[in-house]
Amino acid sequence: MFAPVGDRVVPGEGFTPKPGDTVTVSSLRLGSLVNRISSSVRITPWEPGVLALMRNLARRALLTDLG
Repeated sequence: MFAPVGDRVVPGEGFTPKPGDTVTVSSLRLGSLVNRISSSVRITPWEPGVLALMRNLARRALLTDLG
């Protein structure tokens, strides 16, 4: 499971990351993705797109043949 399940502040409202939080998602095979939470109006937009992502994954031999 990648998402926290406990309430953060108010019982019954679940968990929502807040600006300044650090979120880490890990997989033994893929490694870790670490992000610091901020407001979308304060950060640089991500613009490379899906093609850049696929090329990056292929370059690192992280794609498998689905055919």
